[in-house]
Amino acid sequence: MDQKKNICDYNPETFPGLIFRMFEPKVVLLIFTSGKIVLTGAKTREEINNAYIGIHGVLRLHKKKETTVTEETPRRAAVGSNR
Repeated sequence: MDQKKNICDYNPETFPGLIFRMFEPKVVLLIFTSGKIVLTGAKTREEINNAYIGIHGVLRLHKKKETTVTEETPRRAAVGSNR
């Protein structure tokens, strides 16, 4: 995947997901922090598969590190909890 030919836009104040415009194949991927991905604009299943394969490696490189909660890690109280 040639990263110079792709455009990425992220502005969480206007849309909660990252908008990734891929030009080969010509598809748009909406990538959310929940891990969900929406592919749109593909004409064939092969274009969907190629887009997924193309973005998968990039997402794995930038995968969020897992954190574990320990007794030393302070937990946040739920907002609005009256219990």
